[in-house]
Amino acid sequence: MKITPLRRAGALVATLALAAGTLGATSTSASAGTTGVLTGTVLDTNGAPVARTSVTINSQIVSTDDNGTFAVTVPAGTYTVGVNDDCNVLKDFFVQDVIVAADVQQSIAPRFTELEPSQPTRVCPRVLPRIVGTPQLDVPLTATSGVWAQPISSITYQWFVGVSRVPGATGPTYVPTIADIGKAVYVDIVASSDGVASYYTPAFPDGGAVRAGAFSFSATPAVSGLPIIGRTLSASPGALTPGAAVSYQWFRDGRAISGRTARTYRVAKADYKKRITATITYSRPGYTTVVGQAGPSYRAKRKGKVSARTSVRKRTVTIKVAVSPKASKRSKGKIIVLENGRTLKRASVRAGTSSIKVTGLKRGRHRLTIVFDGSKNLGTTAKTVRVRG
Repeated sequence: MKITPLRRAGALVATLALAAGTLGATSTSASAGTTGVLTGTVLDTNGAPVARTSVTINSQIVSTDDNGTFAVTVPAGTYTVGVNDDCNVLKDFFVQDVIVAADVQQSIAPRFTELEPSQPTRVCPRVLPRIVGTPQLDVPLTATSGVWAQPISSITYQWFVGVSRVPGATGPTYVPTIADIGKAVYVDIVASSDGVASYYTPAFPDGGAVRAGAFSFSATPAVSGLPIIGRTLSASPGALTPGAAVSYQWFRDGRAISGRTARTYRVAKADYKKRITATITYSRPGYTTVVGQAGPSYRAKRKGKVSARTSVRKRTVTIKVAVSPKASKRSKGKIIVLENGRTLKRASVRAGTSSIKVTGLKRGRHRLTIVFDGSKNLGTTAKTVRVRG
């Protein structure tokens, strides 16, 4: 029978191995109290953190986590701390006279210095292997090798789907296939050490059975073009992985337009003042079908016309602009006057007309572009005029 730290409580001889400064105390609370916190990291004979050990503080027992650390709240006082290797590889020892003050965090770093004279006959895991990743089509699953109390000479893997062994799947990584959807996946792991019996364990991923695949978008779908009667709008599916079969459907005020399932759509008279949108459907065997709206949505407009009369006096050009059709007289918009791409003047359109003066023209001939923009029901349109400064 293995002797525990509690059964050795009467022993006066103990092995102490505390890192320098590990008994330093730091305040953790501004309020008065009667308890403190004892924390620590248990180290092996080489000074590395060791998991799967039991720490006894008087009569209270706590276990170290996968990083070899522990923390426990105790009444203020003086304690004898015992450390026990659950794998029976390292020899138990004590840390005596550990003082824990009220409202203070006390840290220690107890270190094993000896091995047990009689070593275990079976490989002992300190941190069990596990599967990292999401059980989903085409998403890699990776089995960790775990952490072992003895030196490991070999680790073997065998993946299973459902109750069936997957031929050739004998590495730490497995990528679920379309045939695996809806089935549980796991891996059998055998860790071996020279002269010691092997340890076998199955490891399961979090999340249950293999799920259908999911698309990943690096660019969102979009609609481009001018929503003007007679013009063409184009839908772009964006960019996604993996590739997918793509289909389209155009809508007018939320209702599917019969037969309009191409990537492009020519704006019709029936669309005037209606909201035009497009949805794109992405499908691939084994993947969840995605239906999304390509943005932005557009309200269809008429094609406006701009007429302009110009007069020049003392290098100032007066442009009288009229926008048609008459529906525009109830709308507001903007007129932009440009020359060679440079904006010369901006003005508002009210009741379908605007009078604009452009000053400071150099002598000679000028080619001016008059752009109408911003009307509620009329699309952007332009007209070119020539004047002499």
